[in-house]
Amino acid sequence: NNSSFNFDEVYFDGLLAIGVEKLNRGWTLYYTEETTDDLEYDFVIIAKITSVDVSQEQFKEKKYRETKKIRDGWKYEYDENGNVLKDSLGNDIKEKKYKRISCNVTETEQLKAAKVSGTIDFIDNYSGQVLATKPIIAENIFAHLYAVANGDLGALKKKTRRKLKNKPAAFPHNNDLIYGTKEPFRESIRKIVFANKHVIE
Repeated sequence: NNSSFNFDEVYFDGLLAIGVEKLNRGWTLYYTEETTDDLEYDFVIIAKITSVDVSQEQFKEKKYRETKKIRDGWKYEYDENGNVLKDSLGNDIKEKKYKRISCNVTETEQLKAAKVSGTIDFIDNYSGQVLATKPIIAENIFAHLYAVANGDLGALKKKTRRKLKNKPAAFPHNNDLIYGTKEPFRESIRKIVFANKHVIE
């Protein structure tokens, strides 16, 4: 950890649980902790955390209108003299009447994110030579959506009406967001180690 944030050991223990045993084959064996055996390691892979950043709390607002055409009763059909038209049975001819309703929506998205950045070095343990360095980034994003409406709610789509049920939420604490990067960071380490195994084989 070369960042200014003071991680606890639980975070680092979680990063090491990347399933390196899947890489073991023949004479090539991977370890994520020191063993009691008297082993000399040929290569060392070091994951370094160089920076930890947390964004400001953000509110992104979007306004839009939804409309809908609905049935609004009946209306009679008239001839050119203003008389109600009749069908073959002598009944008044009516047609469905429609109207368009609308509703204005203000949608707000709350956003806050933590980003942990660093590098992974593949090192020859005998010469000390760095064989490869790969960048690594993991993010944990808090996103919450809610909306308010003004107008005829019948004009709204189902997914929009669901948003109306949401209320503003409390933003997570910085530390909670940072510690939430553990799983994506571990997954990034796993992918980089697996994709670059040729460097040390």
